[in-house]
Amino acid sequence: MFFRQKSKYKLYNLHKLYRSIFSYLTVGGFPELALSKDDYYAQRMLREDVVDKVLKRDIPSLFNIRNAAVLEKVFLYLCFNSSQIINITTMSKAK
Repeated sequence: MFFRQKSKYKLYNLHKLYRSIFSYLTVGGFPELALSKDDYYAQRMLREDVVDKVLKRDIPSLFNIRNAAVLEKVFLYLCFNSSQIINITTMSKAK
């Protein structure tokens, strides 16, 4: 009986840990976003505040990039193909 209760407690804690890991993978490790209860809001904020500002403002100004749209296409290509070996020739032909 004691063993069964202890197992249920461990499974419950494991489930809480799983939810936390899933949330971290979904919205990232930014404190404001990690504490948000709304995953859709957190993903939108991550996209608007972090990715867009970095891709459209910070990186182009630091590295004198003239066409931020191309940089965004490269970023999206890398996001969608992150688990694959990246071939520069294939990437340059992608639209």
